[in-house]
Amino acid sequence: MSPKPIMTLSRMRACGITTVRRVCPQCGCQAIVQVDGLPGGVTVAELGKGLCCISCGAPETNTQPNWREAQPRPAAH
Repeated sequence: MSPKPIMTLSRMRACGITTVRRVCPQCGCQAIVQVDGLPGGVTVAELGKGLCCISCGAPETNTQPNWREAQPRPAAH
């Protein structure tokens, strides 16, 4: 089985998603972050290394695409 492709902001945007969900591993604080202004080559995982928690000040957070924003795919027949 081949490895999954790395999720970049470009790939994420191609799915219709322009925000990421940020979760702090220390306090559990969550936020939705708009990433439209960032370069497409940035990976979603790298992004978390640059986002600190606004509640507790943790230097890194976990990020993932905000899948709730994704456009539904047409049903296969």
